[in-house]
Amino acid sequence: MERSLMPLVRLIYRSENALNLTSSRVFVHYHDIVSTARRRNKEQNITGFLMFDRARYHQILEGDAEAVDTLYAKLEQDKRHRNVEVLSRVEIAERGFPEWSMGSFLNSGRLHPVQEKHGIGMADALSGDKFLSFALDFVHEEPDAA
Repeated sequence: MERSLMPLVRLIYRSENALNLTSSRVFVHYHDIVSTARRRNKEQNITGFLMFDRARYHQILEGDAEAVDTLYAKLEQDKRHRNVEVLSRVEIAERGFPEWSMGSFLNSGRLHPVQEKHGIGMADALSGDKFLSFALDFVHEEPDAA
């Protein structure tokens, strides 16, 4: 019997940070999110990239449609997020982040060369295309970000 495969999708969303974090808690919060996401995403065969600053999350999720949609539904209910908005959800032939259960970038105000190349400042609300382009360039330049 032939097993039907779920389509591979890429979902890009952004949300506002609903937590009031002190400067000293931003890094701890970011580290907690990334380490948890890496573990859980690996279990669900989800790959992607997260950018966080004090004001906003931008995230790319790639994987089987059902797994990505289930994770996104959980994120919509997560109390760390408000004003969650899908920027893009498309079927893809292959992953852009095949080696990264969750690549990441903490946008802390120190300008990274890839940010400069893409014209990204602190707390910018990016389009899906601009964020995807930045993320792909960033993991190419900083392979240890994953």
